[in-house]
Amino acid sequence: MKKLLVVIGVLALATCAFAAKPVLELEGGPTTRIACDLNSVMYDWNFADGDHGFMPTICEDGAVATWAYGVDGIYGSVWATGLNGSYPNNSGEALVSPTFLVDPSTQFVEVVHYYDIETNYDGCNLSVNGQVVEPLEGYDVAALSPSTSFYAFCVDLEPGNTGHNLNDFITSCFDLGAFTGQDVALEFTFGSDSSVTYPGWYLASVMVGSNVVSVEAKSFSTVKALYR
Repeated sequence: MKKLLVVIGVLALATCAFAAKPVLELEGGPTTRIACDLNSVMYDWNFADGDHGFMPTICEDGAVATWAYGVDGIYGSVWATGLNGSYPNNSGEALVSPTFLVDPSTQFVEVVHYYDIETNYDGCNLSVNGQVVEPLEGYDVAALSPSTSFYAFCVDLEPGNTGHNLNDFITSCFDLGAFTGQDVALEFTFGSDSSVTYPGWYLASVMVGSNVVSVEAKSFSTVKALYR
């Protein structure tokens, strides 16, 4: 129903200036970011070294492709939705990682990223096996693009990050404990509506590992401390 209303709304607003687009305020997103503090890393996908086999995949019929790997003039080699420019209108694409098994050694995902996105109308999130996964600090909003006149492909009404993170790259941590024993691929999903674009979402690196110190390491530290 919302998508039908969106089509009607877009036709009605086609001759209006972007300034007429209603302002949607953020719902009060996180003020701090929580890192994983990984003690061991099983997969270190640093995009300064290459694309690491990540693959863009259109996530909804009618959506426009937006993810690309390359060299950004400011941030170097990254995966980005608006490489050296802005993401397109009506974009909707997921960047999918290689598949791996979730166990105690791969429970946490640490993402170094940056986003500059039209506030609340467009946005991004991480999904695993069809389920949105929140960072430890939570997403910026509980529902992206709540307007009945505009539709954000692939992420509409889902929780996600949005707005203008203008403080360079940040680090976010995701707990995959709920998927233990499953083979998963990380899906970095981005979506936008029919007007107003910005640079989008930039990924510098993704690490998968554990923040738990092994029993052996704990025991060694305890014994070592006795001989100081």
